Amino acid sequence: MVRWGALFLGMLAAAAMISAGAGARTTQTVDPRIDVSSNAGIAKFLISHGIDPKGFVIQRGAHNYAGPSCPGVRWHCTTAKHVVQIMATNNPTNANQYSCTASTGGTVNGPNECVIIQSSDGTDNNATCIEKIGDPTGTQHCAIYQVNSTGANNAVVQQQIAAGTVPANTQDATQNTEIGQSATSGSNNAQVNQDLKESQSASFGKTGTFTQTQNGHQTTAVSQHSDTGNNTAKVLQSLQLKEAASGGTAITQNQDTDPSGGPNTSAAVYQNSDQDSGPITSSGTNNAYIFQSNDLNASGSKTGSLTQAQGASGDGLFGHADQRSTGVSTTQANQSEHQSLGASQVSGTLTQTQVGPLDFDPNQASNTGDTFTVSQSSDQNAGPTAGQTDTEAASCNSSGVSPGCSLTEKVSNGDGSGTNSCSGSSCDIGLTANSDGVSQCSEDCSSPFGAPPPPPNFCSPFPSAPGCGPVITAVTFVGYSSSPTVTVTGSGFGAAPPTGSSDNVTACGTYTNNGNAYGAAFTFTDYTHEWQAGGGTPPAADCIGLRVSSWSNTSVVFDFGGAGSAYDSFDSWYVSNGDSYTLALEGAVFNGTASGLSVIG
Repeated sequence: MVRWGALFLGMLAAAAMISAGAGARTTQTVDPRIDVSSNAGIAKFLISHGIDPKGFVIQRGAHNYAGPSCPGVRWHCTTAKHVVQIMATNNPTNANQYSCTASTGGTVNGPNECVIIQSSDGTDNNATCIEKIGDPTGTQHCAIYQVNSTGANNAVVQQQIAAGTVPANTQDATQNTEIGQSATSGSNNAQVNQDLKESQSASFGKTGTFTQTQNGHQTTAVSQHSDTGNNTAKVLQSLQLKEAASGGTAITQNQDTDPSGGPNTSAAVYQNSDQDSGPITSSGTNNAYIFQSNDLNASGSKTGSLTQAQGASGDGLFGHADQRSTGVSTTQANQSEHQSLGASQVSGTLTQTQVGPLDFDPNQASNTGDTFTVSQSSDQNAGPTAGQTDTEAASCNSSGVSPGCSLTEKVSNGDGSGTNSCSGSSCDIGLTANSDGVSQCSEDCSSPFGAPPPPPNFCSPFPSAPGCGPVITAVTFVGYSSSPTVTVTGSGFGAAPPTGSSDNVTACGTYTNNGNAYGAAFTFTDYTHEWQAGGGTPPAADCIGLRVSSWSNTSVVFDFGGAGSAYDSFDSWYVSNGDSYTLALEGAVFNGTASGLSVIG
């Protein structure tokens, strides 16, 4: 269980309302099972999120502040590291402010894990996460989840690792940020700064073999949704590795050569991407800025043999942006990589290897004014016998027409230098410099990486927020009233149906092919003929069950059982054209009138 962290709770009582997003048909309530009226209820909530409640300070009322700088006398302030805030956020004069600070300096050494959850109905949510350490193998993680109606969601993250000079050793530090923001008409604003520096310097005698290893990992994922407000995300990532060694009979220097953790620097921005598979209804502007840089330097001298390696296939820089809105979407991205290997006074074998992949993969819809600008540059510097491979890839699909996508690439190493570019509504380009020379790709170019970082799991703390959970867009009926087939279309249904139990044995009798009962997770109610199917737990479940024939994330097909089932075994236990019904599926509710059934005549 996590024993440190910061958690913000606002408006988590049953009365707090979150407006449903596009495609939803009801206004839903923040999980009423979260009881924040008592300390015991708060402890239960913390435990459900994997956090030990021991030692937490609980703040109640308006104007709560947790952090190093109290805003004033009207505020309830604490410098404690473990805080729960509960605020009456329906008052626009109140404010939600949380500063989760962890650093190696000052009077308080905070944690390197920061979790902030804020919910508001009109007043701004403001969250700041600052983490600074010097641990050469340290890990920083910050997660911010914010939901609002008309107010703004503002999140700022600053992560800094400065692993100082140490003798021959292994340095492997990690930074991870995830931000999930959702608003109805309010704006979402996120800024992430990740700065990771590792440095090693060592001098040895005339004997012995020595190895220096450095790996850095930076990951940022930002997900933003607003029905009518604007989304803005800015991600700045900088990774700098430096090694120096002299002496001994053999030196090995490795920098970012472990591909098991994926790209060393990776960022993804999702803005209204919950509308990828459905109609685009959000109307605010989307703005994404992603700037990534890797600077790798290693030098060895006065040794018998020297082996140096930088980068590996699957390492490097990776960026992704997905934007959806009827308003204008803009993305600006810059990726730069510098690799340098130096060697002097090596009496024996010198082996140098450099691999430098870069990749950016964006998508935009659906405004003709959308623009996407990507600039990639990479250079490798080493001795004349070095093995060098530098690969850049960029693709773009945009609804913008002037020009929409604008991609430029530049590469330089001992095998040559070159450029590539593309502009238009769709681009897919690549540029490679290796022992075969410099080559360009203008279509169907392969990506050096797989999938981007997934969107933050925003729906875990806010299952009722827009874009979370199932959304039902249509229900259709085919066949005859005596044996209809029902198709449900939408999104968020998952890969498999909820857990059900055989409904063959019921209080109404014993049947065959009667389908399953799913509790409250999956039910059908016919109000005209006054019957329900699929609800409850056998043998006290509904007499009519539901029989699923196919289930996917976007489509569910079912009927009410086959021969020998309870369906149509009584005068009114059937559905016909014109019947008023409700279909409920794991929190999504669809009300309609049955139609499309064939009539025997």
